[in-house]
Amino acid sequence: MLNQLDYYKYFEIIDKVKTAEQIILPKDEYAHVISEINTNMSEMDRTKNLVTKPIGDYYYTIINYGYNDYRIIGKRPIIDDIEIKWEDNT
Repeated sequence: MLNQLDYYKYFEIIDKVKTAEQIILPKDEYAHVISEINTNMSEMDRTKNLVTKPIGDYYYTIINYGYNDYRIIGKRPIIDDIEIKWEDNT
């Protein structure tokens, strides 16, 4: 059960995500990322507001407003060594 402090921390995090600035990508990269998200997002992810997906060499984090309506707010490289350790521990 959440205590009152945890409750307010969660809402603070949610507010930060909602106001996160969009990352401006080059046109071709943006088109590729949006196409991948439109094509390969699972039905479960389509119901979520915040989604992170691996595309190419990066993880992209988006705010999902519905099909073909996303704000890209994060881009992080996929680091192979970390991926291998993660897969070995699951």
